[in-house]
Amino acid sequence: MKLNHRQSAFINEYLVQPTVADAVVKAGYKTVNPHATGSKLLANPAVKAELRFRQQEERQRQQSCRGQLASMLMELYHSSDNIIERLGVLDRLARLYGYY
Repeated sequence: MKLNHRQSAFINEYLVQPTVADAVVKAGYKTVNPHATGSKLLANPAVKAELRFRQQEERQRQQSCRGQLASMLMELYHSSDNIIERLGVLDRLARLYGYY
């Protein structure tokens, strides 16, 4: 099933700021209860499928970027003779992979 313009706008807004009521309002829905409207949208099979697809795409993009950044940091680590700089690189790598 194809999404209409507002459903697509809702998904775009929800991906940026996953607050249902805010995404509904920013997508252009005129409603007294944006949270209820958002709940209905999230239950809609077409919206749900598109949202899952876009979230998966974003996760893959982030993983790719994380891998590229890790490679660059490792190159910096191996090219440096400065222990302080190397420790800084290790710190950035640990943060990148969520160790703290």
